Amino acid sequence: MMKNPPQSRSLYAQEKLIPTGLAPMEGVSDFATRLWFSLLFPPPFMSTPFWRVTGHQQNPLPSPFFAPELNRAKDLVPYRLVPQIMAESPEAFCRGAETILKETATVDLNAGCPSPTVTGKGAGSSLLAQKAEFKKFIHSICHSLGAQHISLKMRTGYGKDPDDFLALIESIAEYPLARLTVHGRTRVQRYTGKASWDLIAHAAEKVPVPVYGSGDIMDRRTYNLKVSEAPGIAGVIIGRGALRNPWLFYELSKGEVVNVSLTTLIHALTCYALLRTLLWQNPEKLLELADQGFFLNPCTIEEEKWRQAQAVLSYHVFGKELKPTETLFEKKIFSSIKMLWSYLRSSLPLPFYAPTPLRSTNFSDFISALASFDRECYDAGHQLSGGYPLIYNPNCDWVYAGERNPNNHDATTIPN
Repeated sequence: MMKNPPQSRSLYAQEKLIPTGLAPMEGVSDFATRLWFSLLFPPPFMSTPFWRVTGHQQNPLPSPFFAPELNRAKDLVPYRLVPQIMAESPEAFCRGAETILKETATVDLNAGCPSPTVTGKGAGSSLLAQKAEFKKFIHSICHSLGAQHISLKMRTGYGKDPDDFLALIESIAEYPLARLTVHGRTRVQRYTGKASWDLIAHAAEKVPVPVYGSGDIMDRRTYNLKVSEAPGIAGVIIGRGALRNPWLFYELSKGEVVNVSLTTLIHALTCYALLRTLLWQNPEKLLELADQGFFLNPCTIEEEKWRQAQAVLSYHVFGKELKPTETLFEKKIFSSIKMLWSYLRSSLPLPFYAPTPLRSTNFSDFISALASFDRECYDAGHQLSGGYPLIYNPNCDWVYAGERNPNNHDATTIPN
């Protein structure tokens, strides 16, 4: 029996936002992280990381927990799932897609990943290197799998020439894709520079299918700006912006900056680690919690809801309720917390950007470091009555773009 949908969907409708979702991120947007975003405030849809299908796999099957929202967890989560496949040949893609399409109407082709490991094997954004070959690839998979079953996520080209993108779009405009998502950067750019939303707008004008845009959406202001630059788009996806401010989807729904208390922050981070632990050690427990409706009511910024969620997850991991300061996580889980924190700290007041938490060797020390920053912020008057405002800091963009420090200063001196 389907649980009542959470309030988040109606909030998005009230704010008249175009469809907005979590972008596919390799090593990040897995089942545990998607469930965590459900507790934060779920967007209407989220994407899986890519499932890599190679040419030698005759009957490929993804991990059972690659996309459980398509089967066992269907109707138990408050978002729609977009499964994504990466392949270097149409034949390999179709073999994987046929498996996925037994459980959903569409599957996404990854033609955007810029990693040399991926592109060196002819997959990801390397598909964009030759217009004629790219067209053949799209023609083949659309012919094999039928109209409206394939969506495509691509970059604005492989090299530096923007005219390449115009040619690529022209070459595939005739094909009956379900959706086209464009990250406004080339493979060469990776994540540097600014996304070319003028090219995203061009795609929306030239192809007869819904076009979604991606790149540089970090808060409600940049959301409004980018959507205005490409008024013909049907939706957007957000990746790094949702890591720098995990409450971004809540901010978009409210239309204003979100404040979080230190207690909320600590319990939310603890829940993230607990969810990742369950996915790694006992993923069936995640499905049991989903069946109980655990992920259908977001905690947003409410301290008590996060405390209760942390207590439940702690019980399922450790067999008893533990406070955040009492929990110990395996190295790989603690590393994922540090990864998340390396992004999130850029939206908090300056003291939180200091490297101390990232140098900690266990979760208890990590939390102690956050507590010391909390006192420092309180003394400096950074706290508001509702906690800390999560504010996009463009001075940190170079950190998350893989660029060199533009001013050769220590990261802790970045103004907020």
